Amino acid sequence: MAVTAALTFGVSTATNAIPQLELDAQGGSYDTTTETVVCANGDSCDFYAILTPPNNSSQTEIDALLADTYYVSIALIDASGPPAPDAGAGDYGSFDVTIDGVTTTINVTGDMVFGTPPLETVLTEQGSDPGDLATHGIFETYFSEIAIAFVTTQTLTAYNSQDFPGTAETQIANSDGSAFYEKLAIDTTNLADGLNLHLDLYNTDVHDCIGVNNQNCVPGDIDINDFAPFSHDAETSTSSSSSGQASTSSSGQASTSSSGQSSTGTGVPEPSTLSLLGFGILGGLLFNRRRKVKA
Repeated sequence: MAVTAALTFGVSTATNAIPQLELDAQGGSYDTTTETVVCANGDSCDFYAILTPPNNSSQTEIDALLADTYYVSIALIDASGPPAPDAGAGDYGSFDVTIDGVTTTINVTGDMVFGTPPLETVLTEQGSDPGDLATHGIFETYFSEIAIAFVTTQTLTAYNSQDFPGTAETQIANSDGSAFYEKLAIDTTNLADGLNLHLDLYNTDVHDCIGVNNQNCVPGDIDINDFAPFSHDAETSTSSSSSGQASTSSSGQASTSSSGQSSTGTGVPEPSTLSLLGFGILGGLLFNRRRKVKA
């Protein structure tokens, strides 16, 4: 897959390969310890999910990428560790997520799931298996999963959020159409003190087990297909606390970059659809959609 796209800064290209999927926090900074882009705006922050097709992709290939469904998991983090699975609803406040003018309030922990993304149709699979998002110092914890769609009308110039964090709006203003974005505005005003939110971006496949000689295969198991490397994830930040958790991972999962390089997550490794949180609703819709595609 080809070379990385140029940045708009008048300087050359990014030092590191531009991943196919990445996150940025407007005005944020890159924390070299946690290897995460951290929002600098306190209780309210604009996050950008970014899709960069490989350079020299055909229009057919780009259309196929845009036709896919992508997910942002929003996970609860705390320097002292996440609340216990039986913490109960409403103990930790709430936060708001706004996409394309639609705001959804997520109650912590009542509207969240305890485990490891992605959300599963098979409840017993809501844990870490080779196709799930690796722990990387974040999971298991409470998380919500939101479905998003990239569209042709929302473009920006491809860039590396690790090398040029917090610059999404500059790249949008100077867009050359080489990448696509979706904006998520997150307000944590009503989130309990000491808690922050960690964002990961990925898309998924449904494992159908057809032709697989594996007794451990579970039909309907949802696995992550491609994800933003853990050095290209993002977090909120509050005046009362920072997560202090490292975003490194030993998952060994490969995330395709726009340069054709593989990232293992070890350091450098139009309306959207806001789909909230229910195993039955989100998992069922995803499973049915995948079955139709495979048919």
